Parts: sequence; structure tokens; C-alpha cells
Amino acid sequence: ELFSLAEIEDWLIKKTTAIDEFADADEKDLPLCTREELWRTEPVYSYYKDPTKTKRATKNFDSYPEAHARLIKDGSCGVIKEKLSEVKACAYCSAFTECTQKDQYLLDGSLVI
Repeated sequence: ELFSLAEIEDWLIKKTTAIDEFADADEKDLPLCTREELWRTEPVYSYYKDPTKTKRATKNFDSYPEAHARLIKDGSCGVIKEKLSEVKACAYCSAFTECTQKDQYLLDGSLVI
């Protein structure tokens, strides 16, 4: 769904104001990118009914409690594996080489290059 003209205008005003405000700031003093700007995915909790067969999940869940409820329903014989959320936008960012925020994502494994 596309934004309305008012939403686009509001976004542009906020962005240009932030650019003006931080134009002379050091990189470490810049505000961090938001979850949306990072194209951060949500974590996935994969449930495998047979723990010896983990090539393809029996079912994927958005939360651990949902996956755990399924595990209990199936007799607590399976296994749950968490796929951490991932950052995607950093790989396309023109400030990649100068950015210290992406360094943290590389360290914690949420950014894979």
C-alpha cells in the first residue's frame, strides 16, 4: 500500500530536518537506523517433530511460546530451533564502510555479508 501525499510530505520533512540537524555530527553521534530502515526480519521459531530430521521444519512460528505449545501438544519429543532476525539494508547502504552500527550487527550475527 502506498503512502498518502501527506504521509510522504511528513516523512520528507522529518528526514531533511534530521539531515540538517546532524550534518556536522560525528558518525558515532548519529541516531541509529530504525528497524524499518534496516529491513530487519522477525525471528522465526522452527519446530521439528522428529529431532533427527531438521532439513525441513514441521511448522514455523512467530513466537517461542507458540512453538513450545506445539512441542508439548506433540508429546515433547521434538525440537525448536530459533532463526534470529536479520538485517538486510546494510548490505546496500552507501555508508557501509564508515558505519559503526553495522559492526555490531556483524558481531551479533544479524548481518551476514
